[in-house]
Amino acid sequence: MSGTPSITFAPGERIAERGSEVTRLYRLREGAVLLTLGDDRPVTVVAEAGTLFGEGGADLGRRCTSMIAETAVVAECVTLGEVGMAASVLDMPRLGLDLAESLARRICGIAHGLRFVDDFVLSIQRDIEYQSGAFKAAVDELSRRKGALGALGRKACETTTYRRGRAAEGERDLNRGVTAALGSAKPSSIRQLSAGEWLVREGEPSKEMFVLLSGGLEVTAGGRCVDHVVPSSTVGEIGALLGDEVRQAVGVRAASASRVLRIPYDIFPQLITERPAVLLHVVRALARRLDRSYRLLADLDATLTEVLGELDGPGDSVGADYAWLGHELAEWREDVPELIADLRVRLASMRSNVLDVRKGLGGSRKAIHRGVSFAEVRARHEFARAESSLVRVFSRLRGLSIPEHTSDMAGDVKEAARAVLTYAGLNSAFHHDATRDDGIAPHSVRVAVWSALTARRMGVDAALVDDAVMAALVHDVGMLDAERRRDFRIDRHATEYAAPMLARVRGLSADVYRAVCQHHEFVDGSGYPRRLSGDRMSPAGRILSYSNQLDLLVMKGFSPAEAAVRLRDDASRYDPRVLSAALEILGGCAS
Repeated sequence: MSGTPSITFAPGERIAERGSEVTRLYRLREGAVLLTLGDDRPVTVVAEAGTLFGEGGADLGRRCTSMIAETAVVAECVTLGEVGMAASVLDMPRLGLDLAESLARRICGIAHGLRFVDDFVLSIQRDIEYQSGAFKAAVDELSRRKGALGALGRKACETTTYRRGRAAEGERDLNRGVTAALGSAKPSSIRQLSAGEWLVREGEPSKEMFVLLSGGLEVTAGGRCVDHVVPSSTVGEIGALLGDEVRQAVGVRAASASRVLRIPYDIFPQLITERPAVLLHVVRALARRLDRSYRLLADLDATLTEVLGELDGPGDSVGADYAWLGHELAEWREDVPELIADLRVRLASMRSNVLDVRKGLGGSRKAIHRGVSFAEVRARHEFARAESSLVRVFSRLRGLSIPEHTSDMAGDVKEAARAVLTYAGLNSAFHHDATRDDGIAPHSVRVAVWSALTARRMGVDAALVDDAVMAALVHDVGMLDAERRRDFRIDRHATEYAAPMLARVRGLSADVYRAVCQHHEFVDGSGYPRRLSGDRMSPAGRILSYSNQLDLLVMKGFSPAEAAVRLRDDASRYDPRVLSAALEILGGCAS
C-alpha cells in the first residue's frame, strides 16, 4: 500500500460503522483507532504504526466492528470500490498477504475468548451440521422407497434439518476449490496419518498450513474435540502466516486414516504469489472466523441460547425433526428397523449433549453480559467446566446413570483438573465470590483452585501441583456415604469411607490417595483421624489441609480476607511455607 493516499480523522470521529459495506482498507501511520462492537463496547485498540485496520469484513462485504478515532489519526487508504475484496486479493497478492496476517493477529488478540466460543458454540454448530448430514442421508434413503415410505421421505425433505444437511454438503463442495487452486503445485510433502495420530499438539509451535486430502481430522481444545476438518479444507493458517509468533491454541489429530498436504511457513509467501486463489481461501476462512467471534462477543447469551435451540429446541431444531421422523416411522418398525434405531440413538445423544452444555452454561450465565471482560467469561467457564466434570464423577459414585458418550470417572477427574489449572492461570478472582453453597462439587473445585494457586506460589514442581489439585477435587468423596449410612461418622470419611470410592476412580496416584486421607490432619498433630504431624504429612496433604480449612470458613460466611486472618491466628497448625504462600495470594484481599 506504499504510495497510496493518506487520510486524516479527528479525535472521536467515526471512521466506519459496524455492518457498513467494506469499500476501503486502512493502514495506520499515526494515532490510535478504537474498534468497537455495535454498542461501542471496545474490542481492541489499533495503535501500532503500519497495522491494517478495517479488514475484519474481508470478503464478507460488511464491517465486523465500528471504528472510531481515539486520537488524531493519519492513515493510508486503498479504495476497493467496485473491484471488491476478492478481486483485490487476486490482483495484489502482497496486499492479500498483509490482509491475511492482520486477520491472523486479530484472531490471536482475542484468543482468550475463542476457547469459550469453541466449547459452547462451535462444538454445537458442528454437531448440528453433522447430525443434519446424517438426517439428510436417512431421508434420502427413505425417498428412494416406494409408496408411503417414499412419500414420507419426500415430506421430510421440507424440514429445516434436511435443508441444513444439504447446505453443509454445498459448503464442502466449495472447500474443494482449495485443492483445485493448488493444481499440480507440490509445495511440500504429503504426510500419511493413522487414526489418533497427532498432526499438531495443543500448545506446541506450528509453522505450517495443512490441506486435508482424504480422511478426517478433529480439532481439540483442553482435551475435547471442538471442530472437524473435512477433505479439501485447511487448518493451521495462522501458523503458516505468523510462524514463530504463535503457539497452537488447539491441537489437531487424525480422526481416521488421513492424507495431509503440508505447506510450511517459509514457502507460503511464494506459493500464494504463484497461486493467489489459495490466499483468497485463507483470507475468507480467517475473516469468517473473526466475524463469528465478533458476533458472539456482541451478544453471547442470546447466541448461546439460539444455537442450543437449533440443536434441540421446540421449534425448527434438529432434535424436533428427529423426534417427528421417529414418530412417523413408528408403525414401520419391520421395514426400516436400523433407521429407526439410529434415529433414537442420535436423538438421545443430542439431548444428553444439550443437557451437559446447559449445565456448564449455567455456571457462566451471570458472566455473559455486557461489562464483564471476555477473559473473565472464559475464567468462569473453566470454573463451571471443572464443577460439571466433578458432578459426573460424584453421580457415578452415587450409582446414578450417566450418558454413555461421556468419558469415564478418571477422564472426568482429569478434565476437571485441567479446567482448574487453566482457571488458576487466568488471574481471576471469581473463586472469591463464587456461590458459597455447601455442595460437595463446588466446595471441592474451590479447594482445588486454592490448592493450585498456593502450590504454584510455593514454586513446587508441576507433579506436586497436579497431585494437590487432583486430591482436592476428590478429597470429600467419603462424604457421599453420608447419604446412605445411618451410622455415618465424620471422622471416618477421609479414610475408611473414601477408600472404596477412590478405588473406583482408576489412575489416581498413591500421593493423591495419601493427601485425601490427610486433609483433616494438621502439622501440629491436632487433626484427625491419625493425628499426624510434621513431615509425616505429605506435601500435597499439607497444601490440601490449609486449602480445605480456608474454604470451610468461606462457606460459613467469612470473606477470604477474614478467613486468612483467622487461619493466620492458628499458624502452628499449618506448614509455614504453605501459610506464607497462601497469605501472599490473599494479600490483596486481606490488606
